Amino acid sequence: MADWYGHARSNYFRVKDQDAFADLCEKWNVTFIIDKDNPELVGFICETDSGSLPNYRCEEHEDLEGNIQEFDYDFDDFLEKLSLHLEEGEIAIMIECGAEKLRYITGVAYAINSKGETVIVSLNDIYEKAKLLGNNITLAEY
Repeated sequence: MADWYGHARSNYFRVKDQDAFADLCEKWNVTFIIDKDNPELVGFICETDSGSLPNYRCEEHEDLEGNIQEFDYDFDDFLEKLSLHLEEGEIAIMIECGAEKLRYITGVAYAINSKGETVIVSLNDIYEKAKLLGNNITLAEY
């Protein structure tokens, strides 16, 4: 089985506090970026080994008795925290694409606003849309 390799990044948008947003990026292992043409706009790129959007994070906390507790976070947690950083009216768009040796090409885009409302589009949405054109549809895979 081959590995999936991808690329992901966001658009540029305004946040309430750039330093706080940079901290969020660091916690989620994405690279904070600033638009060179408009330093009021920020975003992020994903430079991990997989190149995927931040889909998992684990954090340890010590309770009052000194016991270590682990907390797991997923992509929905990242989206929620991201939306809290956005200035009112701003929309963050994240796009991810990748492939496993050109057998399974994937792509997904997420948009989220400062209210936490989201829109998601997947490349696989084409199969449902293609049904409007006819019945002979095969998968663009292996």
